[in-house]
Formats: sequence, C-alpha cells, structure tokens
Amino acid sequence: MYTLGYSFGYMLTGVQMQMNNLFSKKIIKYGITSPQWTVLVTLLAEGPGISPTELAQAVHKDKPNTVRILDKLAKKGLIRRQDSTCDKRSYLVYLTAAGASLREQIMPLSHAISAQALAGFSPEEVRNLLGAFTRISENLE
Repeated sequence: MYTLGYSFGYMLTGVQMQMNNLFSKKIIKYGITSPQWTVLVTLLAEGPGISPTELAQAVHKDKPNTVRILDKLAKKGLIRRQDSTCDKRSYLVYLTAAGASLREQIMPLSHAISAQALAGFSPEEVRNLLGAFTRISENLE
C-alpha cells in the first residue's frame, strides 16, 4: 500500500525543507538568504570568474533566478561582475573580499547543521548516503 509519508521524494523534500528552514533561521542575522548563500559557496567551489549560465547550472536554478540572486549579492557588495574577455556579450562573476569574509563567518553554521542532521551515522554510512544521492541524481539526468 502506498503511503505518502514513506514516499522517497516526499521524505527527501521534507528533510531538505527542515535543513533549509533551520539554516535560514541561523543566517538571517547576516542579511543573506539560503539561495544567496548557495551562490556564494558555489562561487568559491567553482573557482573565480564563472559565467551566470555556468553558475545557474551549478546551483540547479534557472538563469533568470540566478541573475536576480546575483543582482542582490552585487548590491550587498558580496560579488562583482567583470566583462568576459572571451565573449563581449557576457560577464564573469567574482566573489569580493566582503563575500569571502561572510562565507568564513557562515560556513561553520552550515557544517554544524550538517553534523546535526548526520548525528549517529558512521563515516561509512555517510559515504554510502552521499554515494546514493549521487547515483540518484545521475539517474535523473
């Protein structure tokens, strides 16, 4: 018998929402939202000078939403845009010193929430869980 509460997608969405809500409450005092945080972290992970299109793909958002997030981050002085030398119609996004500083302040909160969510799991269980999520994502591409 099918029960929504035991549906994989429903449970996954519920966990994601719980983590996001908790994280959003922790970072509100920094004047940043969870989607803005995702962009900041991705800028560091992807390296300096990423196009909005590449960034949108990396954060799993459409380009118009990503550009709106970038506009807000630029107004806050957390990112800067620079014309691309390869394509004059495009620009690249860079993290500012203020953005890097904010990242350093918030990263421990992110790690703490992940640790809270994974409390009681062994390192092997965590590796298996992350591996399973990777496979699921690949299956859906």
